[in-house]
Amino acid sequence: MKKKTIKVIGIVILSIFLIYTLFITEEVIRLSNNQQAEPLIVFEESYDDERNEFTYKSLGFTYKVEYWDFEGEKTKVVSQVILLFDRYVIWGWIT
Repeated sequence: MKKKTIKVIGIVILSIFLIYTLFITEEVIRLSNNQQAEPLIVFEESYDDERNEFTYKSLGFTYKVEYWDFEGEKTKVVSQVILLFDRYVIWGWIT
């Protein structure tokens, strides 16, 4: 009986990990292909006026996008960075 309980708990933990990995992968692909997109789940959104940078905090990752400001309009994306747990760069580019 004990082995069965441990096996079920292991399967549940592995399933949660795989679903989270799939979610992060989907978000990275979607955000890298569409420069104007926002994450699907946003807990906190902030704007740095000095750098013209939007920061979105989501489930375990942070998405930062910096725009070139032309007369108050978001016209061109200068950089995009996706950080896992605010520490590890998953994806990013700078023009």
